[in-house]
Amino acid sequence: MVTNAANEDQLAKAAKAEVRDENDFISSLQKVMATTAGRRVFEELFDFCGVDRVSFTGNSHTFFNEGGRNVGLWAQKLLREHCLGDYLVLLRNSQR
Repeated sequence: MVTNAANEDQLAKAAKAEVRDENDFISSLQKVMATTAGRRVFEELFDFCGVDRVSFTGNSHTFFNEGGRNVGLWAQKLLREHCLGDYLVLLRNSQR
């Protein structure tokens, strides 16, 4: 935690902790996607978020739909960047 933005030691420790947390998250994501159950969860998430559906409704519900879709697109981006092989398996299996 940075309590003094002018303190270089605090900033360096915070940056290291951020990198470590991001690496832990990516490692966890890869472990989840390496399982059939994990890929199934993401498949359901993408469906729920409407990633592959048109979000336009002609009224203000479009904004709600776009919010959910944005979450799904963010998750897809993470999978493409860090778990491409397992993401491709998910896509192949979801088309059956």
